[in-house]
Formats: sequence, C-alpha cells, structure tokens
Amino acid sequence: MLFVNNWFVLAASAGLCLSVCLAGCSRQMSSQTVAVAQDALNEAGQLLADGDAGGALSKIESALAGGLDADQAAQALLVRARCYAHQGDFEKAAADIEQALMGAPDEAMVQLTRGVLEQKQGNSSAAKKHFSAAKRLDPSIVIPSN
Repeated sequence: MLFVNNWFVLAASAGLCLSVCLAGCSRQMSSQTVAVAQDALNEAGQLLADGDAGGALSKIESALAGGLDADQAAQALLVRARCYAHQGDFEKAAADIEQALMGAPDEAMVQLTRGVLEQKQGNSSAAKKHFSAAKRLDPSIVIPSN
C-alpha cells in the first residue's frame, strides 16, 4: 500500500511539474505571438501611410491572426478598413468599422476611417464631417489628402 501511495504522489508531482513547465512555455510563446502581432500592426500602419494598401493588408491579416488585445484588434480592424476603402471594397471596409466599434476603438481613428470610406465613395461632405470630428477628438491626427 505504501508503494502505491508513493507512486501516486510521484506521478502527481511529475504531472504538476509538467503542467507548470507547459504553462511557462505557453506564456513565453504568447508573449512572442503578441510581439509579432504588434510588429505586424505597426508595419501595416506604416505601409498604409506610404500608400501601399496591398502590403498593409497583408501585414494586418497576420496581426489579426492573434496576439492583439482589444484596443489593438480594434485599431487593426480600422487599418484594414482603410486598406479596403483604398482598394474600393467599401462593403468590407464598412463591416470592419462596425466590428471595430464592438471592441475598444480609438474614437478619433473611427472618425478618420469613416472619413476615408466616405471620401473613397465620393461623399466629400460626409468625409469632411468625419475628418472634422477626428481632428476635434485628436488634433494631432493626420487627415489624408485623398
């Protein structure tokens, strides 16, 4: 009986050690995943600012694959919405804006993205309204020329 109890304690201890080890590995992989996703989000923003909507879209897809918190995921959706708007896919752009609103978006970026969508659809008065709202919320925001 003593042998069985010792074996059970030994097995339970080994299982606990394995669980702790795997949890540590999971956290490490998670932080690496987060860093990769954040880098992809930053690169996508830069590519979009440089006028490369296709390149930005590719990067943003990898960012959205995992590792972003709610704020960053909402930001990524807004970047993707701007990419779609630049490519003329207004339906997907509008869907991403709506999905971002369910997260924790930066309201100025929501207004900016809505302005870009309206601008690309030829609705200049609606675009100006959204751009003005974006500037009011964040005076440092850069309004695109077209």
